[in-house]
Amino acid sequence: MADEKDLLLTAAGVAVVAYSGYKLLTLFSDFSLRPKTPAAEPDTDSATLWTDGPATPAPDTGGITPPRGPTGVSMGWAPVPIRPAIDVERWEAHQPTCGRFYRVRRGDCVEGIASRAIETEARRAAISSGACEQTASDWARRVARSWAIVQEGFNSISSGWNDEVYGSSRVSKTAPWGRGLELSAVHDDTRAAIAGGRTPRRNLDPQGTPLIPSRSHRPYLWIPTWDGAALLRSVTEKHHQGEALDTKPWPDGSSGTWPPPAVTERGVIHG
Repeated sequence: MADEKDLLLTAAGVAVVAYSGYKLLTLFSDFSLRPKTPAAEPDTDSATLWTDGPATPAPDTGGITPPRGPTGVSMGWAPVPIRPAIDVERWEAHQPTCGRFYRVRRGDCVEGIASRAIETEARRAAISSGACEQTASDWARRVARSWAIVQEGFNSISSGWNDEVYGSSRVSKTAPWGRGLELSAVHDDTRAAIAGGRTPRRNLDPQGTPLIPSRSHRPYLWIPTWDGAALLRSVTEKHHQGEALDTKPWPDGSSGTWPPPAVTERGVIHG
């Protein structure tokens, strides 16, 4: 009886081992022979994808983690489109120059910036018309001392996008619409925002008081694209009619008083 019992237990054990091996072999065969699902192709037709610049960095949430919905998608913030990078070095100059950004320095005033930009553009226009270097420089200096032309330049620089970001009614010198530009170091770093694909932010309330007192950057002004040929005619023609500083439009028809459309289409954040 004992031998029969041992024999039965041995047979049962062999059966269990054989069954377990069969299940493992079946599972392995099913896994190895199962057809692979091809990886999904990236959605290159999406309107939010750009191939000519890096992705826009995630918005600064001030250290706050956005709430997430049941699918894991952040809620409470609108999606930020990926914009092409802007090469700010291409669009800036260390001296006030038409059609370029200029970082305001300590001691600058808007009239002085306008006068320097007018002199640079007048000299360029004179050389283009055939004047020699010395004659062009002498003539440009005389033009830049014209009070009427400098006032036109002051009003032009104080308007448009510059007014949108830096305009204030609390400055000593204002344009005809009652606002001038706050040139103090109380602004956001607009240059960094533009270079990073972000929307520039105005750090002044409607009355001109800084909203975040810790901000410490001076304005990154856009110098309008004045037409040098029109400036030349306004000074040389005896019966010239109209303003001396005629602003050249962008190819899309928008005003040259504003920066390149790739900047202005981002708008300005208030507050």
